[in-house]
Amino acid sequence: WLPGDGAPGVLAGSVFAATSWDPDGVGPQGTLLVVAGSFPWAGTTAANRIASYDPSTGTWAALGAGCDGQVSALVALSNGDLVAGGDFTTAGGGAASHVARWNGSAWSAIEPTLDGPVRALVSTPTGDLLVGGNFTGNSSTPLSHVARWTGNRLLPVGDGFDEAAIAVVSLKTGKSRIVQRGGTWGRYSPSGHLLFMRGSRLLAAPFDLRRLEVTGEVTTVLDGVAAEVS
Repeated sequence: WLPGDGAPGVLAGSVFAATSWDPDGVGPQGTLLVVAGSFPWAGTTAANRIASYDPSTGTWAALGAGCDGQVSALVALSNGDLVAGGDFTTAGGGAASHVARWNGSAWSAIEPTLDGPVRALVSTPTGDLLVGGNFTGNSSTPLSHVARWTGNRLLPVGDGFDEAAIAVVSLKTGKSRIVQRGGTWGRYSPSGHLLFMRGSRLLAAPFDLRRLEVTGEVTTVLDGVAAEVS
């Protein structure tokens, strides 16, 4: 931590995702912090579940009309657009089932829309967008919880996943591999462990980051943990 002035946070809700975002690329505008979650206010600004913070001015701003449900994931694309995923059906007042794109002035749906909530977003070096969550497809394609958006369509990634599991996806090839079955909310810890939830228990397993595999027994870190997903 560094000394500095504090900033008013979000009110009456929680933050589930945050990312840095430069609205005009190499232009004069600075990088903003974007946060998202279940809140209706950011500082004194009405902001439906997503807002940007300008560290140069110390002010919050809404991203249009925001989203009508929880936002769980954010990612900035190489073209400067910002993508939000979660459990919502509209973004900016328009139809957008669970995933939408903000271009700096307006929201648009990523088509075709998904049939369940989005929990994770990753931008690949090739410009594709990887989407993960509790969905099984869209109006035209079966998608078992993970998909790749090419800019105009959503495609399956491998065979997807049929049960709760922690997986890794190659950003180069798009291929996926399960590293731990029977778990959710997977995160890698600098201690060399894979942390994940199973029911109300927070678990840990030794994890080899180079080989991308669990290398030892799973142990309980903490019991009685609540993970909010609604």
